Amino acid sequence: MIKKILKIGTLILVSTVVLTTVKCFATINEQVFIKDDIEYIKKTYFVSQEQEENFLLNLENEFKVDKKTYQLEKKSKTGGNTIETITIFTTKTTETDSNKLEDILQQLPESIDYNENDFVGKYELDINSINVETQYNGYKEKVIDEKKVYTNLETNDLNNIPKQIKKEGLTLDLITTNWEVAETRKLQENTIPSKYNATCYYATKIKVKNPLTYNVTAQYSGTADKIIENDYIYEITYKHIATDKNYIPEIILLSSISLIIIIIIFTRRKNVVIYNFSDNKWIEVGKERIIKPIIKLDKYDYKIKSNRYKIVINEKFVDKYNGKMLKIIRKGKTIEQLINKANNIIPYTIDIVI
Repeated sequence: MIKKILKIGTLILVSTVVLTTVKCFATINEQVFIKDDIEYIKKTYFVSQEQEENFLLNLENEFKVDKKTYQLEKKSKTGGNTIETITIFTTKTTETDSNKLEDILQQLPESIDYNENDFVGKYELDINSINVETQYNGYKEKVIDEKKVYTNLETNDLNNIPKQIKKEGLTLDLITTNWEVAETRKLQENTIPSKYNATCYYATKIKVKNPLTYNVTAQYSGTADKIIENDYIYEITYKHIATDKNYIPEIILLSSISLIIIIIIFTRRKNVVIYNFSDNKWIEVGKERIIKPIIKLDKYDYKIKSNRYKIVINEKFVDKYNGKMLKIIRKGKTIEQLINKANNIIPYTIDIVI
């Protein structure tokens, strides 16, 4: 156990020193490994596009860790922006006065812009998808009219005017008449009309069909792209090239504080995982470390959706308390379960309802 802790402590110390070579950049992995009896240090960084130039300027070609000299062996770059593409579809409808394709195409756009949820693209018209339906619009009334002028009438009497006339096989009725004096004569000292002109308006109404219109439906499809901004992933590998003669192993340089922290990490490792059954599956609701065979479930009430639980206990705890009773407590109710390693597999699992 102590040997394992010391080994991890050495790697932490080496990795901490490597971090100082390129400051302020997030790391996702760090590794010390041996290949062909040569020691290497490989560190992986997340680097944004804006930071890339600064990152490369600060990248050291050589550094020392505890009297060991490491030299840049290689660097590789992956990641960066990617493009996500989706297929898009839409339908457009319009009304036209013609069912001829050339007339319809004048009213349908060849393409339609698409810009939603950061995806940008175009719909393109699928000519083969165009569907035309005839729209019958019923009937309307149409006025047929005619103007007639009758001249040199002896009187302005409507009896002298025809009340109907014929036009295009239709009978038109007299609607209005406007009289004008065409000639006058002297009667003693007065001037009186002697002839009249009549302007007559004739009309009738007929029922005719409204013009046909056409409902047009067309399908559009295309693709749209979205740029997904990703950091670059840089893998930097350093090779151990020399060691000072008075080299002291890294583990001797580890401070007592570092060792204490490492030991605390190991001693506080969780040994119980608690699940609750919800939506036909087990949902993890908590992890904890217990030093006695007692588990209290009340602290997880805000996550609980059923009264069925699965409790998974690690092997070391089972070995220690094999043959003893485990108390499980919730809302004042206690269930006791015998820890019997012989009847279970590792990890030791208890399925209960409480």
